[in-house]
Formats: sequence, C-alpha cells, structure tokens
Amino acid sequence: MKEQGTFSKKVGIMGGSFNPIHTGHLFMAQRAMEDFCLDEVVFIPTGLQWMKKDDPDVLEGSIRLALTKEAVSDNPKFSVSDIEILRQGPTYTCETFAQLHESEPETEWFYIVGADTLANMEKWKNPELVFSGAVILCAVRSGTEKEALLDLIGRLSEKFTADIRFLDLPRMDISSTDIRRRIKEGKSIRYMVPEKVRERIEKEGYYAEREMG
Repeated sequence: MKEQGTFSKKVGIMGGSFNPIHTGHLFMAQRAMEDFCLDEVVFIPTGLQWMKKDDPDVLEGSIRLALTKEAVSDNPKFSVSDIEILRQGPTYTCETFAQLHESEPETEWFYIVGADTLANMEKWKNPELVFSGAVILCAVRSGTEKEALLDLIGRLSEKFTADIRFLDLPRMDISSTDIRRRIKEGKSIRYMVPEKVRERIEKEGYYAEREMG
C-alpha cells in the first residue's frame, strides 16, 4: 500500500453476492462515503462465490449485476463493476484487489464490510493480500458490538499489518435472506429494496417459489 498523501482519489468497495441488493447496502455505502470522505463507491457483485457455489437461491451473476445497476442508478457517486461476474471460475477477493490495484495504482481503496464478514476474512484465500490491499471499514451498530470486536481487530491488525477502522451505523434489520423469504411467502418487500429493484424482481418473478410440474 502506498504512503498516505500520495493517492489521487479515495474509493470505497462494496462487495457481496447482492442477492438481492437492498437499502441497507446503499445506506452503508453512503455513510462510508460521507464519514471517510470517499470520492465514490464501487459495488462489485460476486461471480461464482466459492462459499455459495451450490446455493440454489443465488441468482445468475448477470441478473444480480443488472439489479445492482438499477439500485445505484440515481446516485452519480455510486457505480457497479462487473470484474467478478466476468472472471472465470470461483471468485476470490484477493484477485479482485490485485486487478483493481493494477488498473488504478493511484487510488486508495477502502473495503466496506460488516462485522460478520470481518470475522471470517482470515479464512479467505490469501487474506494478507486483502488486508494489505485496502483500508478496512468495519460497520458496527452499537457500543457493545464495538467492544466485542476490539480484540479481533487488534489481532488482525497486528498479524496482517492491517488498517481497520470502525464505520458507525444505526441498526437496520434488513437482509437479503429475509427479502428472499418474504418473496417466497408472497409478502411485500417495498421499502426494503429500491423501487426499481422491487419492480424488476416482481416482474421477472425472481426468488418466487416455482410450481413443480
């Protein structure tokens, strides 16, 4: 990672399956951009996510990519990258970071994650490349959660020489899992996802139970 002050811009990375993307993701990205003075945030939907490769609930990458583009279309500082969707084989964050650094060496990257993701990052492929490839912004929703993470952050920071910072957020009980469940139960997901995303999901019948015949 380059020395502070030598970068041309600061860019946040929001990665994930986005299955589907929801308002919680967008709020987290907006808050990170404001709190850490980021110039923009790039959303990167996963391709073939190695931990979810056999999950039948994960929509095809091109569909999740299209829904993510719909979700961020009204924010000029949000964009979507297809680098993981286009990559052949399983998706690994370390490879994405390498590709980003090669294409934009003058950019300082900030990786925006939830506390649960941070707790699992040590198990990823080449985690040292992930921790050295970006400032890690860990979203936390309460003082209690912060206290519980301090030991983990201290250990990871020392082991990987990582720069891990807290991103304070209010509690928002919205998850992609709950959204998919509500769709299967015929319940509304209005206000849980952007309106354009809701309309596309309902029109195409994504995540709805299919009749066996």
